[in-house]
Amino acid sequence: MITPKRIAIVRRNGYGDLVCIAPLVACLEERFPKAEITIFVEERNKALAPYLFPKHKLISFGDGNKYFEIAKTALRQSPFDLVISGKPSPMKLNNIFLAMLKAPQKMAVTQGKGWHEKFITTKRAYNSEGHQALRCLQVFDPTIKIIDPAWLPKCTAKPLLLNLPRPILFFSLINNREACQLTLERFAAIANKIHRKRPFSVALSAPPQTLFSHRLEMPAELISLPSFDGFISLLSAVDAVLSGDGGPCHIAAALQKPQVALFGKTPLEHWSPLSPHATTFYDPVNVNNIDPDLIEEALMRVLSEIAL
Repeated sequence: MITPKRIAIVRRNGYGDLVCIAPLVACLEERFPKAEITIFVEERNKALAPYLFPKHKLISFGDGNKYFEIAKTALRQSPFDLVISGKPSPMKLNNIFLAMLKAPQKMAVTQGKGWHEKFITTKRAYNSEGHQALRCLQVFDPTIKIIDPAWLPKCTAKPLLLNLPRPILFFSLINNREACQLTLERFAAIANKIHRKRPFSVALSAPPQTLFSHRLEMPAELISLPSFDGFISLLSAVDAVLSGDGGPCHIAAALQKPQVALFGKTPLEHWSPLSPHATTFYDPVNVNNIDPDLIEEALMRVLSEIAL
């Protein structure tokens, strides 16, 4: 491969998807330290991207018609040397976007079934095994078999000021995957039991109408944040996180927060948080089926290891 001077990566979808290209970006930084890297993201990831990739050029697709937006975005770009789809499965929209970017080398996963795949110059076979982040790396280099710890996602944010005694545990009552949402009743039972042995506070991210104070024995604050910057500042301020599969667990991993992550239906081997500080549990149906004693023991370990 000719050493590229300008590289583009495109990754659509949600927060966790964006976090999962962090090892790919770090790998490219290491191999091509002088290259200019541009990352194309969804509009909803426009706020997260600068925290993960502060050194790179970031461009978001608009919220209009998706085909119009990719055409408009692609036609505005200067030529690249290498463009990579950060989606480790076939994606027509990414292939069309890569085709419209001016670059001699275009890398993406293909299955030989779509007309749009003929524009991809370096075709990678679809592989359903392994972590999403590892498979993203393998779009660039299939010989990579493990994620180098130096490539794990890292970000920082200014902490929100919380008037709670430490240690502070973050728990979210908002999750768009019902199978990954621990109920407040179950959380309260686990949290109260731990608090009797090891005092702590709770910061709750929840809709304003949620009632919780009468269920929790420890100091707690309900925080409804209107912006992503406020949310990441909240995660930055806490000492530990209990979360279901979704954006918070992946962002907490990037912030290097100790956490216990609960996965329902979502395969752990594909989507576990990219962090050595995460303890994970899985149930094939719903996280509320996970033995609460296991969650309690894991949270006790996390809270006991926090240096205040």
